[in-house]
Amino acid sequence: MGVQVRLSGLTAPVILVWIALVWIALVPTEGSAASLGAGDACPKPDVLAKLEKDLAVALGNRFEFVDGVLAEMSTDGRCFWLARIRAREPGEFVIRYTDGMTVTFRLVIGKAETSRVYQLAQSGYSSVYPHACVGDTLVLPVRVDPMHSSPSFSMPAERSALDRATFQTMREFGGDQPFKRYQGDVEIHNGADDVLKLRKSAAGFSPNRSFTELHHHLVGWFDVRARGKFNLVVALNPDPRPDPQPNPELAVQVAPRGKPVETFIWKWDSGEELPIGEHRLRVGDRLILGTGYRTVGTEVPAKHPSVEVKKRPFAAAPSPFVHVRSE
Repeated sequence: MGVQVRLSGLTAPVILVWIALVWIALVPTEGSAASLGAGDACPKPDVLAKLEKDLAVALGNRFEFVDGVLAEMSTDGRCFWLARIRAREPGEFVIRYTDGMTVTFRLVIGKAETSRVYQLAQSGYSSVYPHACVGDTLVLPVRVDPMHSSPSFSMPAERSALDRATFQTMREFGGDQPFKRYQGDVEIHNGADDVLKLRKSAAGFSPNRSFTELHHHLVGWFDVRARGKFNLVVALNPDPRPDPQPNPELAVQVAPRGKPVETFIWKWDSGEELPIGEHRLRVGDRLILGTGYRTVGTEVPAKHPSVEVKKRPFAAAPSPFVHVRSE
């Protein structure tokens, strides 16, 4: 039963003062929770031990639990347990985490040395299918709350209707499936030919909801042909935007063929998505680079701007996490 406060008979100014006093009492001030050091908002070691045990048991023989580390978001201080697991067998897997609410990770694992398809947009948004291969490591960002002391993991044998529908969508739209219907022509100048071999290019479009403009999607299919670390810049020439801004540099690391890679799962079923960091590929993967622009009206331009792919020296992407102690 919650606390009830009777406000009848009080004037508006008195009520406002009362609300202000309550707000001051509830909001942390300097020297209180607002100034706690890194890690103070994260769970205690006994909770972490339970997390490790529960996850290891839930994974069974399908994945190997490697380790986990506490980290706070550098932007808002939210605490995550970054759990690293290694894939032992191919297939589609569901991992659920319950801690006040349920979060579901749906993972697709390919056979060892399967060529993955990595979609990478100019903005930095990315997706990969399958997520990893047998022998690769995945990092699950598990949101942990110090107010909850009984978190748990499970890998249900029985899938929900949403699980089945999500995996079906992944099979239909993962990889390069969404782009096979593109019929338009676009010219791509590949300045990263020593590491990425251009196979083909295409253009497609989609109208906005009010049918007042078209969104043009320009993509190129590349074979990842050599290991290395570098940044990619994808730009349009000429740039049709009315107020062009510098294009972001995308940090890419390419591992040798057959060498395990680590994949960070940046988004999950709640719709939340964490900032994208470095993009980790492997020789033999297929990279689909995409960019685009908009035009007013519903007429498709006779010719699209060319796409310029530029290779720059590697610069590590800023990490969205600050690691904290677990002691």
